[in-house]
Amino acid sequence: MRGVAAVRAGVWLIGGMAATLMAGCPESPVPPGGTGDSNVVEDSPSVPPGDPGDPVDPPVEPPDGLPAADDLSDPGDPAVKQSYLLGLEESQGPGDHFEFDETSHWVRTSTIHGTALSVAIDRSVATDADGWFSEEFAAFVEAAFHASWHVFGGFAFDRYAVRVRAEDGNAEFSLSPVGITLSGADYGAPWGLEVVAHEMFHSWNGKFVRAEPDSSENLFQRETWLVEGGTVYYSFRHMAFALNVEEYRGGMGFRWETYQQYVGTEYDLSIPDLVALIGTAPPGDPSTQPQTNMLYARGALASYMLDQELVERGLRLDDVMRRLYLDALDGRTWRFDRLQAVLQSITGDDFGPWLDAWIDSNTPLPLDGTFDLLE
Repeated sequence: MRGVAAVRAGVWLIGGMAATLMAGCPESPVPPGGTGDSNVVEDSPSVPPGDPGDPVDPPVEPPDGLPAADDLSDPGDPAVKQSYLLGLEESQGPGDHFEFDETSHWVRTSTIHGTALSVAIDRSVATDADGWFSEEFAAFVEAAFHASWHVFGGFAFDRYAVRVRAEDGNAEFSLSPVGITLSGADYGAPWGLEVVAHEMFHSWNGKFVRAEPDSSENLFQRETWLVEGGTVYYSFRHMAFALNVEEYRGGMGFRWETYQQYVGTEYDLSIPDLVALIGTAPPGDPSTQPQTNMLYARGALASYMLDQELVERGLRLDDVMRRLYLDALDGRTWRFDRLQAVLQSITGDDFGPWLDAWIDSNTPLPLDGTFDLLE
């Protein structure tokens, strides 16, 4: 079992890969109009070679923290799924999530809330050196997908795949609304599970639920605090559900340590000022790593703080994410003013001062480095 210290060791690898989402992305793959019959595909077109075909259904237990009596046959929103082929059109990197077969890959497919979820691992790496076996990896993927589904109340497509390639020296990573592909080196690395949880959540938050691009050419934008910081926060919540709460506390604690490292330095800035400082640098540029680290850390910590605020009102950050997801199903992107409007709609309160303090200024965050798993 990989522990907290191991997760910390590889934490900023994710920053380099996920940075390419840029918070502002092209239009959602869902056509305008969203959930109506004219915008969904009831029967998928023919699928490429290697598609897993009709799914089998091994038992999938709800992760801790999810409803014990969860009905896995409930498709959520939308009730009729779109073909995953539409999602493949939005792939970042090679769209090879479904290009596998059972001769060359260990494959397990289950159906979770109407979506066929496949885990395909190249047989050359199907059992890695530290004993993280294929069945256990697949169970983690299923739990993380299931937890993400519950945040948004649905998934738009009929298939999703997590594919692990052979260790062929190609570290290229791919992400789309319908799957992720990682190298065998990542699969066998201490940070591999964090990569999966983080990038899988991006299949919703970033690749499907999209911030409207601003007018700059910058790598990031104001909304990135929720696109990236929120994804960091949720990925560790889901590691708690799938593994244990110490993974969550350790991961969030490391973000707190990172934030503390930069407090009082030239990188102790608001989210907009960090975005401007990073500018148009390419993803993973070493010269902008400190400000990128601070952007992710402040965003993740602010996401936790916003969840706290909402829990006190009998709500969750999930309620905000679900509203933005429903917008995306109707073909709409979001901007900062839409987020503020959603917060006011569900709480009856003006969150402008909150956003001004913790996002648009560098006011010190009122945290102590301990993180409860909010319920």
